[in-house]
Amino acid sequence: FLKNYKRATEILDILEKREDLDSSLHQDARLLAIESELSALKDNPAAIKKYWSNLKKHERLKLSIVTLMLTFLIEQKEYVLAKSIIEKFLDNTWSDSVLSFYSEACQFDLKSGLEKAESWLVKRPKNPNLMRILGGLCVDNKIWGKANSYLKGSLELSKSPEVFWELARLHEATSRPDEAVKFYKNGLAIALNITNSDEI
Repeated sequence: FLKNYKRATEILDILEKREDLDSSLHQDARLLAIESELSALKDNPAAIKKYWSNLKKHERLKLSIVTLMLTFLIEQKEYVLAKSIIEKFLDNTWSDSVLSFYSEACQFDLKSGLEKAESWLVKRPKNPNLMRILGGLCVDNKIWGKANSYLKGSLELSKSPEVFWELARLHEATSRPDEAVKFYKNGLAIALNITNSDEI
């Protein structure tokens, strides 16, 4: 299967050089080949990092490739490279789906992760997902007041299960377990699409 993709890519390259191929067809096929090759390497962190470094610059900015790469890197606990990829991608092209990996990628570099995320907030002050990520990073950094401010700001813009669960984590960390339970329940109610009598 993988061998066929490699051969197909080589043939597509030949046809493109001879200007006898629709460029969009070539790009689609190339993306499919990269995704297949990455999947084959997912259990080999060294190989997947080398593969990433050999990709063309524009390929490292493709959302589907970046998302797949981040999934594998996080699974393999390769957080330093994952953090770098996320930051470079989001500095060029914004994507909430790429942002969703950021908290986990920052776990060994919380301070710089918080600083970077706050720099993004300057251009995106009303992004609820970014505010939620910032709130979570503040919880990790034990900056309780700022965490509460970011998370409440996110909640005002969008009620997602994740923001309620981050608020629960904040309340657990600050020794308020009873209030945390309410946030857990609110998030669960949204996730399961059920009515919650304790909704905030």
